[in-house]
Amino acid sequence: MELPFIPPNHLGEKTGQDGYEARIREFRERQSCEAEMFKGLFKGRSQSTAVEKSMFLNSPGCLVCGDNNFRMMSSTLSATKGFMVGFNLCDNHLEVAKTENSLLEYLAKLFKQPPPFQLVPLETKEHFEIVLSWLPKELGCKVEKTNANTMTLVRPSGLKGGFRLDSPGNYAYMIFRSDGKEVARIDSADHHNVNYGSDHLHVDLTKKKGPIESSFTTGSPLIDTKKILELIELKEAEFES
Repeated sequence: MELPFIPPNHLGEKTGQDGYEARIREFRERQSCEAEMFKGLFKGRSQSTAVEKSMFLNSPGCLVCGDNNFRMMSSTLSATKGFMVGFNLCDNHLEVAKTENSLLEYLAKLFKQPPPFQLVPLETKEHFEIVLSWLPKELGCKVEKTNANTMTLVRPSGLKGGFRLDSPGNYAYMIFRSDGKEVARIDSADHHNVNYGSDHLHVDLTKKKGPIESSFTTGSPLIDTKKILELIELKEAEFES
């Protein structure tokens, strides 16, 4: 068998090497664009919560079916430090995922892998009791009162924090002066146009049109302590000045 001689200047064309720099550049630009939303979320979470590491399972559409109508989802594991996983799901597969104990367990079953953790969802009452036993010490507060799913904590400065914990998607962290006037709030009400919502921060409620921004919180003070304490100390500094 005679093999043809391939001139060196034609080798790149034959092996598909020609233009690889442009293809790599295009891939990186597309990947960066697709992951931009997740990068922004992780940056905010790392500054506001216990999340320190993350991983994004990038896909141009729904991770399951490729549908272009999708939402970016995230699931967070946290102890002393938090780890966040992000991926895209269409509305149909999001509804399926909600039937599992967690989004991570849904992904494990989807790709026929053993679940990385055996998770049992916390009921609202259990979550509330865990937060109540842990949060006052972390914030340097005393418990003033509790009522249903709401607790009120008091700082030595007299500043108060009200925490309503109905569910991760229905919560509020409220900061009050000693005279009872609310001065700041983080909550999950979906009625503000923020980049990463619906969780948002009213940094100054003493003004009728005070700034509103994404809070990057999760609905669990066990993870959100960093942002809560930052807000409390900010308000204490304002009142002292």
